[in-house]
Amino acid sequence: MLRQCCLLAVAVSLVNAEAGLRKMPASSCKGFAKDSLWLRNTRLFEPPKLDYKPGEDPEETIEHRQHFTLACRPVLDVENRLGIPWHVVLTRTNQTDNKELRGVLARSLARLGFRHIGVNGDVLPRKFESRNGGLRSAFEERLPDTFYITVLPHPEKHCLSHINNGQKRDADQEAEALRLCHNSLHRAVRWNKGQSPQQVVDGYNLVIPVDRLDEALLVMQQKLGLEMQDVLYIREGSLTTAMTKGEKQALLETGVAHEDLDPQCPAWGKSGGCNWKSTRKHMIKRCPRTCYEVELEEDKKAQEEEKALQDKYKEVDDTTEAPDDDEELVDEDEVHRRFLQNIAEQRKDQERDAQVVGRAMQEFVMSNELDYHLVSLAHEKLNQQIDAYGPSFFIHLKQFRTLMHSVNTECKKLSLEEQGACMRQVGDGRTYGDL
Repeated sequence: MLRQCCLLAVAVSLVNAEAGLRKMPASSCKGFAKDSLWLRNTRLFEPPKLDYKPGEDPEETIEHRQHFTLACRPVLDVENRLGIPWHVVLTRTNQTDNKELRGVLARSLARLGFRHIGVNGDVLPRKFESRNGGLRSAFEERLPDTFYITVLPHPEKHCLSHINNGQKRDADQEAEALRLCHNSLHRAVRWNKGQSPQQVVDGYNLVIPVDRLDEALLVMQQKLGLEMQDVLYIREGSLTTAMTKGEKQALLETGVAHEDLDPQCPAWGKSGGCNWKSTRKHMIKRCPRTCYEVELEEDKKAQEEEKALQDKYKEVDDTTEAPDDDEELVDEDEVHRRFLQNIAEQRKDQERDAQVVGRAMQEFVMSNELDYHLVSLAHEKLNQQIDAYGPSFFIHLKQFRTLMHSVNTECKKLSLEEQGACMRQVGDGRTYGDL
């Protein structure tokens, strides 16, 4: 009996010793119900500065910030026997939303048991300059066992992303933006001042060149133990879709390959739903055919009104006496000469704009060596990860892109709430809506 007690005491002491080594990290989100409370607990992130002194120019007083989106997994297997990281951190560059990747993370990490997914936070790197190891050291201490990701856009597009938002191209504005941009991509994703591009790339588990998202998602799928369905996504642009049966029928009936997704669409269209600011976005997604017909009707009505107005002015012109001086009338040769002159001026302006932007671009490439080197190293690292994936990578990539075509054909027009279920069904080899 005494021997059994001694053995039990030894076992308890060993368990307590092991428990001391396996204590929960300070960053654990297990006890935090709100995103903001957990974010504050990390002691890394802080709100943007909003209190400017009178007379201050906000553009000049804004401090350099780095932007992150993160997620946390409540630590149940403290030794991490499953190999799933405790945290995922996505470093975002200024003016870069990473909407597609964030959508993938939101769906896939939820399946892995993560909480507080998609929390956004800003960091002031200067606060960690004096710390040994800088900002990365602070992350490793307060967010241990983290999978770090970043997406690198084209350096020139990154610098031009804040201008020409749907407006007419302004060459002088673009040239000025390029001249003012100095390695901003490197500054946005680096961990410390003075880091080389190689050190920056080495500090991330996954560095994604913006044009290679599909390949990078397959690498991420393998590293996090996900399924291919988990990393499917809806493309924001450059999408070629095949027509569904309903779209083919709509094309035969109306001449346009759109179909309504709700039987109430015609009634909503008649009540003006396609034109109201509060419902237009929803209507275009759910009722594309109805809104197309409404637009056709409005265009037809506008053309009729314009024709009636022209007829009215024509009647007035017919009753107006012609000028006595024949020189006031412009002959056909003069009209043609002015037309050619306008074309020549437009071409001259286009050539001038091309020269202005071209010179600015040459200077930009020379003065942003760090950014271009960073992107080059990102491609190199992704190639190495593809080699490590194994010979099956390109087979899986072909399967992935086939699924992506189906997903973007069947799920793109659905609401955000419905897209997740649709993508999983398509990934499982079923058509969305099958029982």
